Amino acid sequence: MSSYSQALSGRLKLIDIVTVLLNNKPVAGQGGTYASATIDRNTNELILKVVNTSDKQLQSEFVVYGVKRL
Repeated sequence: MSSYSQALSGRLKLIDIVTVLLNNKPVAGQGGTYASATIDRNTNELILKVVNTSDKQLQSEFVVYGVKRL
């Protein structure tokens, strides 16, 4: 393995994609809201990204299922 390949493989992350739902549907622009989530298996972190593209403030609550602790 080349030194470049070794350096690159050290930076690769094991990531699982998590489904984000709003009213039991994938979040895909409803009301200007977009979201994505992943679990980084190297750090055991849940990474949740939420974007509001509307000009109105939104109040949200998030429920995470299948996690022993946050």
